[in-house]
Amino acid sequence: MLRLVYFSMLFFLLMACNKEAQFIETVRSGETPYLLQVDTLTAEYSIFRDDSVLTSSDEYALIGIFQDTATGFVTASHFMQYNKPEQLPDMDRTARFDSLVLLIYSDSLYYGDTSSILQLTAHRLTENIRSENSRFYNTSNFSYDSSPIGNYSGGFRPTSGDSIRILLDQEFGEELFTLIQTKSDIVSNQDRFENWLKGITIRATGSTNIVYKFKNNLQIRLYYSEDHSIRKAKTIDLNPTGAPYQFNQFTQDFSGTAFEGLESANEIALPATQHYFFLQSFSNIRCYAKFNGLRDIKKIAGYVQLLNAELEVKPVIGSYLPGTLPTQIHLYVRDVNNAITGPLAGIDNSTQTGSLFIDTDFGRNTRYLYDITSYIEYELQSTNSNSQRLVIQIGGDENLLKTVLINRTRLILSMLVYQQTN
Repeated sequence: MLRLVYFSMLFFLLMACNKEAQFIETVRSGETPYLLQVDTLTAEYSIFRDDSVLTSSDEYALIGIFQDTATGFVTASHFMQYNKPEQLPDMDRTARFDSLVLLIYSDSLYYGDTSSILQLTAHRLTENIRSENSRFYNTSNFSYDSSPIGNYSGGFRPTSGDSIRILLDQEFGEELFTLIQTKSDIVSNQDRFENWLKGITIRATGSTNIVYKFKNNLQIRLYYSEDHSIRKAKTIDLNPTGAPYQFNQFTQDFSGTAFEGLESANEIALPATQHYFFLQSFSNIRCYAKFNGLRDIKKIAGYVQLLNAELEVKPVIGSYLPGTLPTQIHLYVRDVNNAITGPLAGIDNSTQTGSLFIDTDFGRNTRYLYDITSYIEYELQSTNSNSQRLVIQIGGDENLLKTVLINRTRLILSMLVYQQTN
């Protein structure tokens, strides 16, 4: 009797809190069928970060500093090893060194304030980029000379195909020029060259408040000239060795934010009083979600059939500017063994990206929307031992430097309900 009362109370509570049930006439007498829509199930959320992120396979350079009151402080630097010159030219006695320049090319993406003055320093490494498995991470580090061999300070337009030229130390340039001019073994043997120039790191300093994505071909260009009645300018380029001896290093400081627990833990559960989380692409920060009371749905009537399940994800109003939201947010599934599968596909088997809709009037209805029927069907049949969690994560290369604050999610279940009358 108590069980019957419980089921009746749960059914009428769901009916009262959700869409009005609709009577269906095309069934046998003795049945009371309804279409019921439930959207009040709560979710448990946790935010997760990896101990480290593999970056030696990155085909770009991240450089900058950015501080956000919601998500913390980010610093990004780039490390690279260089190849010896491809060819050693025959220089005549009139050859004269002019300058040595580090060229950094824009790749259009950024995270932060583009009006910020960008301040960079270039440093020579004092140890070779090496590891036992030749894999390098955002946490990898190699010592470098604290005295920079080049500096840059100025504005930068990341969407205009702009580039940065850092004038390098004159003494360093003249030494390299002499080695090339005399065709020294140092510049004709790669191992000896790597011992002479172990590598370079580019770091942001000062009031920089932006992280840029640059192309990873950060060339060192030597300018010299020869006098044949008129002086003729010539160049020699040094190119980075590339993967795996080129990687991005970045650190994050969450102190003073709602996510301060990530300083000492990989995963933190979000308390009920904190109704938002954040996603970040380059650092692979993601969110895990699990819906409370989902299995009780089956108890509201004698027969319940799930027709459709949609997940609505909404960013915090006022936390983003036009064009700054990720165009893609993917959903994955994480099982009890922490294996992640996905991303979830739609009914046409294409990857779901959230179909971002932007409410240009008030922002209240800006949202990402997903069909998660298959996931909910599995969870309705699951037990505590094999239940799975949803993983919410930014996707798409164009969203590499995107961060989004999320504070509203809604699970919308549409069901066909048969309440037996006998």
